[in-house]
Amino acid sequence: MDIAIRLKKLREDKGLSQYRLARHSGVSQSFLSSLEAGAKWPTVYTLNKICGSLGVSLSEFFSEEGARGGQAGALLAELIRLDPGQCSALAGFLSCLRTAGGQAGQVTAGTGEGSSAGNPGTSGGAGDLNRLEEALRLSEQKFSSFFNFIPVPVLVCDLYERRIKDANEVFLQNLGYRRDEVVGRRLTDFELWADPNERDSLGRLIVERGALHDIVVGIRRKNGDQGTALFSARIMEIDGTPCIVGVMRDITGRKGLEKLRETCL
Repeated sequence: MDIAIRLKKLREDKGLSQYRLARHSGVSQSFLSSLEAGAKWPTVYTLNKICGSLGVSLSEFFSEEGARGGQAGALLAELIRLDPGQCSALAGFLSCLRTAGGQAGQVTAGTGEGSSAGNPGTSGGAGDLNRLEEALRLSEQKFSSFFNFIPVPVLVCDLYERRIKDANEVFLQNLGYRRDEVVGRRLTDFELWADPNERDSLGRLIVERGALHDIVVGIRRKNGDQGTALFSARIMEIDGTPCIVGVMRDITGRKGLEKLRETCL
């Protein structure tokens, strides 16, 4: 199924503009535009929100594909009942299948908006930071656009006060926070890191080295659930202020599979 065509047709049949659908579903208009252009793919979480605003279920969204579409819709309906930890575990399992030569669909099992078209995520945190820095070098407007579209959690904080200047939607959704609960607060005001000592040590290392790449860290979501992430960060100047730009790639599912393999061996 071409999700972009199906989504646009349903929206137009309902007489909704992208702006109205975005307001009703809580998904950004720019992301909806990218979905309909085929430039991005939605996660189950986001697609379910959009379908709810269009007055259809996930099964109905895929119904035009016949039996195969019905099976996909039923599977997606089950996926949205998973909690973030279970989604991460499933995503890690699917990643292993893809590595082994299997094929995965275009709807991902995370809780962020979705992934960019192409082959996202293969270059790691350093690659994400390279692209962010290149966008910033071109213009701060391009940095802002890329910051909001990159399909991994990104956080920007002031280098000296460690006050958070911005967080993208993927970060907020994956960690379970609202924007107003994060932006303007210091990193020490809430427990993003499972171990505060680890957070402080990483902060010192960033200042000393200017960058960190793919450091395994423990993370804590707003609801208290803990997980594991690969943390990469780099010092960049934004609006004339030295900032730490950090990328957190959730590998909780991968770690769970590794432990399962060790148990089975």
